[in-house]
This record gives sequence, structure tokens and C-alpha cells, in this order.
Amino acid sequence: MRRKYPLKVAVLETTNRCNFNCLICGSDSQNRANPNELSVQEWCSVIDEMYDLGIEKVFFSGGEPTLKHGIGNMIEFTADLDIKWGMVSNGLYFAPDLLNLFQERKPVAIGLSVDGPLEVHNVLRRHTNSFQMVAENIQELQKRDIPCSIITTIHKLNYGELFKIAEFVLKNKIYGWQIQLAMPFGRMKQNQELLLSEKEFREACLVVERIRKILPEVNIAAADCFAWAPANTIRDGRWEGCSAGLESVGVDALGNVRGCLSMTECKPEGNIRQRSFTDIWQDEKLFSYNRCFDLKNTSPFCQACSKVMMCKGGCNSQSYSMTGQFQQGVYCWHKTRTKGGKKGV
Repeated sequence: MRRKYPLKVAVLETTNRCNFNCLICGSDSQNRANPNELSVQEWCSVIDEMYDLGIEKVFFSGGEPTLKHGIGNMIEFTADLDIKWGMVSNGLYFAPDLLNLFQERKPVAIGLSVDGPLEVHNVLRRHTNSFQMVAENIQELQKRDIPCSIITTIHKLNYGELFKIAEFVLKNKIYGWQIQLAMPFGRMKQNQELLLSEKEFREACLVVERIRKILPEVNIAAADCFAWAPANTIRDGRWEGCSAGLESVGVDALGNVRGCLSMTECKPEGNIRQRSFTDIWQDEKLFSYNRCFDLKNTSPFCQACSKVMMCKGGCNSQSYSMTGQFQQGVYCWHKTRTKGGKKGV
């Protein structure tokens, strides 16, 4: 049966606990777990509901997901349902039994954070051995034939380091690299002076385009927060707009359901302890910013843009965190190439 809103991807914040205290953390994670976090049994029930809804991929996130007691059970449960899975980690430490599980129940990818060369990365991560441990664990994952990629969050302190990170990618034979923008939510909300200016964003776009040409063998992709761009410029495919609440969903550690985990500044659509995930997802009145898209809710620039019905105002987590409204995306690749674009961020 064809579903009106086919659920394809879910990102699960397994815990908000983290063993880092990163300057740019989008979750403001602490080195302690909230006692009200979902149990492994509750998580598995949510995944089971997602399976019935036809979910294709589940990504375990945090905080730091390796600190979630029982994360191995969650991975096995997901893999037993033949759901593709992956993980986003700081890469500080993987227990031997977890590495063995990765090897047995192959993920789509283990995404590891790399935010600059050694000195820059360790300052941003506020950990003196972070870069060294990530590099070692990349080698360990590759030795075990476990797919791994890296994720870089850019801002004023590191957007000029992209070519150096590209050297790291090439040296370590990493197959995938996602480049995303720091946004003013979580701990980063207290460091908004680090957000890229319009000029810096344009420079970053040009660098991403250049690196993609230099390293065609690496799957380098600018994240959704860069908004629309033609295929094969800053990512392989053409961006089809924010998928939150249409094809993708996020569930945080307390059971709150959002179209995207990064939408921490807005009210959740519901909580799985009060209403089943299935009921929340199938409620057509929810996720209205995308399910009931209205052109008049976009910015004047977007309303006059030829790409608006594909882009629909850009990244909604970015938009809400920076303007308090949906469909008002501030950063936009297309705007950097268009006369009359807004000056300054």
C-alpha cells in the first residue's frame, strides 16, 4: 500500500550523555544521562513501529550513542528487522564487543566528527586527544572493513581548514564526507558570533565545489543547511527540499518526536510515551510546516526565486533557530549566486 508520507529515514538520539564538551555542540550534551531517557525496550518498540511503517534506514545518534547502555541490543534488534542502520559518533572510543558487532552487523556507515587538523579539532572538541583517537579508530574500522565517513561542522574558527581536512580524507582513504553548518541551537546558541557571515558562507560553498572536483572518488556532500544547488556542485544529487515530516523524522532521548533532531527550538509534534509513534507520524495535521507548505510563508527573496517549489525556503531547523519561523532559510547556495541576495547573516 502506498503511504501518503513514506517514512524512509529516522535519526534517534539514543542518549543526551556525551564524554565531550564541544564548543559547537548542537545538543548542549553533558557527561550524565537524564534519568528520564527512553529505555532500550522503549527504543526497540519505536523501531518496531517504524518497521511497520516501512522505514528504510535508522541512524543512532546522541549525545554519544556508544555511551547508551544497551546500544548493542538496539543495533541487533534493528539489523534483525533488515533495517539498514548507521551511527554518528565522536569516535573517542569503541569497546571491543561493539567493534565486533559492527563487523557482524555491517552498518551503512559509522560517521565520525572531524572538525579540522589536530590543533583546531582538539580545541573545538575541548579534548586533548580527540583527533588522535578519531584517526586511530578510523584505521581500526577500516581494518575490520566497517564503512566509515566523517562529518565536519563549519563556522568562523574552521571554515578555512577545509583543504587540510581534505588532505586527511585523502590520506586515510575515507569514502564519505558530509560538510554542515554550525547553527544557533544547543551550546552553539551561546556562541552565535561564530556563525558564518554571508561572505564566509559563499567562500565555503566555493571551497566545497573545488574539493569535490579535486577528490571525485570521495562522496563529498554539503548538508541540507546549504539549501538548493544544482546536481554535482556541492552534492551529487539535486536537493529536493527539507524532508522533515515527509520522509524523515527525529526522536530525542526523552521520546519527543520532531521532523528533524535539530529542531530543538520549536515544540515537538508529540511524545511516544503519550501517543504511539505511528499515531504521531500518521496525523496529517502535524509537521505542518512541510505537509501544508504555503508559498506565502517563505521570505520575499524565496517567493521571487525560481527554485522555491523545490527548495521551499531551505533548511527548517536552520530557519527556525535563526528567525523563529519556518521556511525562512538564511544560508542558501543559490542566493550566493543571485544578484539581490540578502547581505549579511
